[in-house]
Amino acid sequence: MVRIRETSADEILLDITAHEALRRDGSLRRTLASAANEFKKKIAFTFSDVKKNNESQKEISKVQSKPVFKKLVPISVMKVDEREQRGIINEPRISSSGRKIASVFTFFTGLLVTAAIFFLLPHAEIFITPNVEPINLDLNLESQIAATRVDIQSGILPGTIIPYKEAFEKAYPVASTTEKGEKASGEVLLVNKTVSEQKIKGKSRLKSESGLVYLMDEAAFLAPHTSKKVNVTAELGGTKGNLEKGQLFFVALSNDARKILYAEVTAPLSGGTDYAVSALNEKDVKQATALAEQELKSKYQKEIMDKLDKEILRNPELFQFKITDTSAVETLGTEISAFHLKGTIEANYFAIKENELLDAIRGSMLSKIGQDKTLAKTITTEMAKINNVSWDEGRVGITTKIDDVVFADLNLPSLKKKLVGRTLESAREYVASLPGVKETKVTLRPFWVKRVPGFIRNVKIKLLLPDKTLSE
Repeated sequence: MVRIRETSADEILLDITAHEALRRDGSLRRTLASAANEFKKKIAFTFSDVKKNNESQKEISKVQSKPVFKKLVPISVMKVDEREQRGIINEPRISSSGRKIASVFTFFTGLLVTAAIFFLLPHAEIFITPNVEPINLDLNLESQIAATRVDIQSGILPGTIIPYKEAFEKAYPVASTTEKGEKASGEVLLVNKTVSEQKIKGKSRLKSESGLVYLMDEAAFLAPHTSKKVNVTAELGGTKGNLEKGQLFFVALSNDARKILYAEVTAPLSGGTDYAVSALNEKDVKQATALAEQELKSKYQKEIMDKLDKEILRNPELFQFKITDTSAVETLGTEISAFHLKGTIEANYFAIKENELLDAIRGSMLSKIGQDKTLAKTITTEMAKINNVSWDEGRVGITTKIDDVVFADLNLPSLKKKLVGRTLESAREYVASLPGVKETKVTLRPFWVKRVPGFIRNVKIKLLLPDKTLSE
């Protein structure tokens, strides 16, 4: 560093070919450059390719590992290609301590400028407490597809029905089963307590008290007040057809007739075995249709509402969905574990523009409270509740409940301009004279400011309402 300081040249070229530490460590070069900068010296570094041949390597190894200093023409006037050929490496001229000082200086300068703007430029604040009155309104509006514009007097606004129709096919599991096991059978005693002969056809249906059905294997003839044994077989297979005892009633007879013509299970009906397999049933189709309506409604509601224009009100109650013409692709009774339900999706969305709904709510409200009043809360579409949708007539009933306070519309942007240039007392008296103003307070700062500043952005008006403050 002593040699760098005592060197007369302001710019120094340092050959670091033989100094491996300087060649490999960029931070060391930057430290050396920063230190030289303290002496108002600029350093650039250069090095040669040390891997030319063995002889040159031997020669370089004999060179002392001390940096070599040379006079250097100003780097700023050197050509780019010359600098590249000479392997010059530029280093930052500002030290890390210098950069920190500059950053701190910039930060505090910004603080001082901000403080000067806030404390030294003229500012005015006007606080207004208006007279308020409670309001409770129920506004009834209606959106119609026949309307072309918002009609405040009648409370009607335009609407449009967006239709959607698409065929679908979806797989569902088969829950129904059919019993393929052996059918129970046996002998029962037919009893005829009537006064006439009874001719009973073969395959006549008898039902147990538990609802199981049995078929007579053959026809039977019974004289009055007699009984006869006949063979019966369960209509369906399975162990549930096995019956120990009880009575069987003819399905075709009335309740009174069943008391005088019936069958007694005198010996167990047996032989039924279980072997259930899945088989498509009409019940499966009905269950799948109900499930499809539930699943697809959510899916299509999201897809259709996501595609609506940004200006359209989004409300699930404005969405209609149904599935029609459903049927199974496969034949009923087919022994399968899953089937395909096909049908048609029909969906509609009743589109209402948000800005037209807000105009209708605002206009309907002002028609009741007066054009010179304003509502404390902001009117939003969330205030609107959908009562009913008549898709056939193209109408939507909308109710808006407003429970808030109203006050005089002071037109704050215009009021700002009217206060510019007024003295504190003149501004206070002007605001106090406005209709609907209960109290007012005007403050000016800094203390030497005597009039409301002409810079509108430095004039703030605050409306002090019962539960919040509105600023302009």
